[in-house]
Amino acid sequence: MRAKTRSALKTAGIVLLAILLALIALYIAVPVKAMADFYADLDEQKERISSLKENPPAPIDEQAIAGFDLSRASEIKFNEIQFIISHNSYKKNISDLNYILLSPFTGVKPSRYEHDFILNQLNDGARGVELDIQYVNKRFLVFHIAVKDSRTHCPSWELAVEELKIWSDANPNHLPICVLVEIKAENLPIEVYKRLDQTIESVFGRDKLITPSLLMGENETLRSVADKNDWVTLDKVLGKAMFILHPCDGTDKYIEADPTMRSQVMVPMFAAAELQSENPKHSDYYLLLKNDDPDPEKIQPLVNSGFMVRTRMDEPLIYSEERKRQAIASGAQIISADYQKGVVYPKVGYISELAEGKTVILRRP
Repeated sequence: MRAKTRSALKTAGIVLLAILLALIALYIAVPVKAMADFYADLDEQKERISSLKENPPAPIDEQAIAGFDLSRASEIKFNEIQFIISHNSYKKNISDLNYILLSPFTGVKPSRYEHDFILNQLNDGARGVELDIQYVNKRFLVFHIAVKDSRTHCPSWELAVEELKIWSDANPNHLPICVLVEIKAENLPIEVYKRLDQTIESVFGRDKLITPSLLMGENETLRSVADKNDWVTLDKVLGKAMFILHPCDGTDKYIEADPTMRSQVMVPMFAAAELQSENPKHSDYYLLLKNDDPDPEKIQPLVNSGFMVRTRMDEPLIYSEERKRQAIASGAQIISADYQKGVVYPKVGYISELAEGKTVILRRP
């Protein structure tokens, strides 16, 4: 009897050890596969950009996505329009293996979606994208979260900027596009931010960019543009892109590198809550504000004070016609969406548009 018990315990131990070893092997395989997938994504991006350079995309009908007559562009200020930009615009769906292995332990369910290529999103009406910048081995990479959610259409930051430029060149009078640059790494030296600026300027050329200097015009500060509602008219920014520095720990360094902002490429964005603090830092630079809560009572006063505000129409697993209505009614000019036209997964009845197929409209007073 004892021999049978010992044999049974030994068998159970072997089975448990085998299961443990199998799990260890799987969790070792996950980062290995993530690395292989990343380089496959990079090869795909290189091939796509090379093909686009040889065969530029056909222009689209910009009027078809606008809810107003574009011939009136000289009468409309830049901050008087609302437009959709995509959120996590580079994203591919989390892999089935990662989902199965990680879902019991981490909140990966919101990562079960993906976007189309950036160029296709722009063709479908998005007038902006968000790129999450990871700084790895002195390289700028674009992905969401290492290993867990790292599949991406845009592994190379430089090639992502080139894709935007290729589309812009094919549509020389397009409505302005906004590129939200979110730096995920912390404590980076100012030289890193300068390299980002250099990439943008070398690819686009300064004449194709909506820089702090262009927005300031004759004003001494960015804040005075808001205070006087002295925004540039829409005709002056057609065919251009505005790269926005998402709030991060490097904002101070970026501003301090040139307090006049005349040489800078990216326009800094600040959390709306910082503006309302007792002693906000860098108050001369508050022009673009971030408020992810689309509550009109919180955003309308900011918009009415001359600021441009970014809010979110939806989030993964959080989307409704009511939230969309609130985002539009808030007057926020930059409205982020995870479910913009052209989204690949999941397929839902909800459509992130501003008005009957339009993705750019005039902001209601």
